[in-house]
Amino acid sequence: MLPSNDRIISGPGTQTGRDAIVAAWKDARGAGFISSREVVSTWNALAVVVGLLAILSVMVAALV
Repeated sequence: MLPSNDRIISGPGTQTGRDAIVAAWKDARGAGFISSREVVSTWNALAVVVGLLAILSVMVAALV
């Protein structure tokens, strides 16, 4: 018997790794969520401002 068959025969257990991802994917598809090939992202304005201030402070410190 192959080691991968032990999970199937032993009954329900805790899902980890790939099994948990597959189960979540199936649950989402069953709930009516439709996958799309489009990725939508937004910029977090606060993070951009803090990042720019950090870069600016490093440049000023290097010049001083």
